[in-house]
Amino acid sequence: VMACMGFLFVILNFPGAKPDAHMLDVGGVEEQQPQESFLEILKGSFHHRNFVIYIFVIFLYGLFTSFALTSLPYFIKNVMEEEAGVQMYIWGGMILGIFLFLPFWTYFYKKYDVVNTLMAGFLIMGVAVIPLLFVSSLIGAIIVFFLVGVGLGGFWLAFLPFFGDVMDEMYLVSGKRNTGVYIGIRTFFSRFIIIIQTVVFIGIHNLTGYIPIQVEQSPEAVFGIRIHAVIIPIIVVLLGCFILWKFYDIKGEKKKIMVEKLAEWAAEE
Repeated sequence: VMACMGFLFVILNFPGAKPDAHMLDVGGVEEQQPQESFLEILKGSFHHRNFVIYIFVIFLYGLFTSFALTSLPYFIKNVMEEEAGVQMYIWGGMILGIFLFLPFWTYFYKKYDVVNTLMAGFLIMGVAVIPLLFVSSLIGAIIVFFLVGVGLGGFWLAFLPFFGDVMDEMYLVSGKRNTGVYIGIRTFFSRFIIIIQTVVFIGIHNLTGYIPIQVEQSPEAVFGIRIHAVIIPIIVVLLGCFILWKFYDIKGEKKKIMVEKLAEWAAEE
């Protein structure tokens, strides 16, 4: 299932990975620059607000997927009280949601641009899991994850263009492209996601009296599962959407000016 999701991620990123005219032009613009150390680039990157926002949003997205998806086995076993095998039906619902709404997201992306697609997809993912506060049936879980898949498709479609816009802005400011290093910075911070998720799971389960060997849990333990399956993912989604809406500014007129400037730089070479 995870291999299928990875394949889908690659397919959905084709539209964003395909270079447009100005990206092809810019590819020949960069001059040879003295190599900077990783620490110098790391320090300088945090002077760029939109890059910091990018790191935050991708980190929050990672938290959402880590909490929501890692919680699923607990939810199936202790809330739904179903066999682990039903997980494939839930994953199937999510993959179906991604595929069926891909044409819609393609249209939405062309009409409303990168950041709006990213926010819409992320917000749908967060809203979709709310019913898990009350739902405990297999059909309900399949519907919920179908809707998560709908949002996930939009987020994935805008993921690479979002990164590309941030890299373009940093290039225009610094005159340098250190894309590989910036990916490394993102990966570095992403490593903390599994640590946070593990600590939170252990803390919640200890506080609520979760007993791993039991299927039937106390009401407190069941609520603890709903906390890390639903409440925490909702919080990180709302925080991510607020950050994008309030502080991210590569859109509208600013983005138009960026594209024009990149084209001018390419023409001067």
